[in-house]
Amino acid sequence: MKKKNLKFQYNFNDSKNWVHPDELKAFEKEIRSRVYTKNGKVRKQLQNDIKDINIKPSPEGFIKAEIKKLQSAYRIHNYMKFRAFKEFPDVAEKERYQYTPRFYWKEFNRGCYTFFGIECCSCLECCGLIIKDTQNPDAYSRFLKHEKNMKGPTVH
Repeated sequence: MKKKNLKFQYNFNDSKNWVHPDELKAFEKEIRSRVYTKNGKVRKQLQNDIKDINIKPSPEGFIKAEIKKLQSAYRIHNYMKFRAFKEFPDVAEKERYQYTPRFYWKEFNRGCYTFFGIECCSCLECCGLIIKDTQNPDAYSRFLKHEKNMKGPTVH
């Protein structure tokens, strides 16, 4: 099986990458198929959507933003699992927290960048990085320390 070199690096400089590399590659492939035809041309529907919203993002910029949003969605998901464990230690894990990373990614695409007191970046690149947790800032501080002390991703 021949491996493709994909264009983007899958990590932010200020946080661990919580997404499995194989899932990121599959996600990028899926997004690319939505942006480009088999001939490598930008799909007409995407061109029409760009005209309708009156901005001029490049197709590669769109792909990069979607990848960043997915990475941020996984990070928020892991942070929320961490926070839920601290807030509800006596509740069973399945009952304590039931959202998935795709939930956050879909909400980013709907324009929602605040979840349970967590404010995320809604800049033009739509990166979704966590800015702050207004509901439980102590938990976010602990998460940052925990994340910083990790030697590498633990979810792969």
